[in-house]
Amino acid sequence: MKKSERLARINVINHNLENMAGTQLATVYAEYSVQVKQLEQLHIYKEDYAEQLKTKLNGSIRPEVLRDYKYFFSSIDTAIQQQESLVLRLHNKLEKSQADWLDKHSEVQKINVAGENMRKLEQKMEARNEQKSSDELSMRMVSKMQFSTNH
Repeated sequence: MKKSERLARINVINHNLENMAGTQLATVYAEYSVQVKQLEQLHIYKEDYAEQLKTKLNGSIRPEVLRDYKYFFSSIDTAIQQQESLVLRLHNKLEKSQADWLDKHSEVQKINVAGENMRKLEQKMEARNEQKSSDELSMRMVSKMQFSTNH
């Protein structure tokens, strides 16, 4: 088996690994996007309730309603902190997945170039060998013709 054929087989494997890394990257990105949107939604809820509270504070508000708002803000702040932590972990995972895919992609490109260079070299060598064989055949024929004409 030619070296270029062996490199082609290796490249198929590396290309499959690159595709798997790409799939993993897409999965992590999708999850990251969902969680970022959920974090944004939590901030919107908090802002909406803050506006509602501000409006109610302009009038009279019962202590139990104020207590409920206080409890809600405490709960949503905890949820926002947890969501921010999750988004940060997913962001780090996303960066790692991107780096993994880039590494795999780079490896595929390197082997593509090496394989192409190897194929070109093999073609040159084959052409040289064919030319050498052709030259030898021509010389034999000329020798035979000279030998035939001399005898």
